[in-house]
Amino acid sequence: MLRFVTLWIAVFMVSAVSLAQNSENSSKIWRLNEEGKLQCSHNEGQTWGGADANVESRLNAFHFVNSNDGWAVGHNATVLHWDGEKWGEVLIFSTANLLSVYFQDAKNGWAAGSNGTLLFWDGTSWTEEVSPTTETLTNVKRTITGNLQITAQSGAIFEKENGQWKAHTAPIAPVLSASLSKLEE
Repeated sequence: MLRFVTLWIAVFMVSAVSLAQNSENSSKIWRLNEEGKLQCSHNEGQTWGGADANVESRLNAFHFVNSNDGWAVGHNATVLHWDGEKWGEVLIFSTANLLSVYFQDAKNGWAAGSNGTLLFWDGTSWTEEVSPTTETLTNVKRTITGNLQITAQSGAIFEKENGQWKAHTAPIAPVLSASLSKLEE
């Protein structure tokens, strides 16, 4: 008698670790570890040290504009700024958990998070933008056409075209899976 045993594995998150090099000429590489703490390597990732970012909140994302201008965001509206030498906390008027940050340049940056929170950096300060949803936002970025795009936790995608938010049909989220079949006699 033949019997098939199948094992399914679904992957929902690609990685808990993010890596970025803050400049083509820099020897520093940055990452967020599994605990949401910033770490830095000066030897191409062979060893990692703490980034001296004195915050207790979990960090979720970071983005570098250049080697002297980096941003990290996290829980409890935590926003950190890298000035080329040190990380400093930037106080904002929010309580949201921030999950994503993206900068087009030094005067155009966005952070997104819980309850549809969407913040904009104008080069001087962070202000809240009107969001098209109250759902948790997991990603903010620019499209190749230059429009701002945000993704909600459900997979819904919103794109800001000519100053107006438009909902886009989200593609079916890919479920990465593996199966193992074993023939038994």
